[in-house]
Amino acid sequence: MTRHILLFLSACAVILLSPRVYGHFATMTHSRVTIEPSGDVAYTLQVSASDLSEALALPGHRAATVEEIRAGEDRLFEYFLARLRIEADGAPCPLERRGAGNVEDIEIKAELRFVGRCPAKARAVDIVYDLLFDHDPQHLGLLELTHAGGTARFEFTRTARRYRVDLLAAAPRRPLAVAGLAALLLATAAITTKGWLARRGGGPRGEG
Repeated sequence: MTRHILLFLSACAVILLSPRVYGHFATMTHSRVTIEPSGDVAYTLQVSASDLSEALALPGHRAATVEEIRAGEDRLFEYFLARLRIEADGAPCPLERRGAGNVEDIEIKAELRFVGRCPAKARAVDIVYDLLFDHDPQHLGLLELTHAGGTARFEFTRTARRYRVDLLAAAPRRPLAVAGLAALLLATAAITTKGWLARRGGGPRGEG
């Protein structure tokens, strides 16, 4: 009996602590970001069609259709880029559009592609994210960021709207050392092989 009560209480806790606090599933976006050696910050943002009603000024807060997403490209960029910011050493990086479209996977999503033109010698890059929190306090922005051969993941929330990348700390020093060691080993192997061939080839000539 006690076991059944514990299972029931556990199930209640899961329900109460799930993102359905406000009577709906929490909204969620996906951001894929790559910081290039040139300093450019390539950004791909995916937003569910069910979360585009305000950006596209749709009546009744309904989900957008594929045709509406494609036709509303300018509206989507205007809406979302006004709420996203990329900074390098505290200064804003100009944002340029790279295209938009839709993704049809488990659900329809709008996909916006743009780039932040940041200086190549920046010491730190910040991504400041302020999407959908005014409509959904439980909103979650999933970030996957790639830089210098490594990938980091972060979750933007109402209380965590900024993600900083220390570009100097992320510099790939270890691969350079490994490359140097590999070159040394190859050179040593070449010298050893050359010496072995010389000794083998020199033997018969000495005997003649």
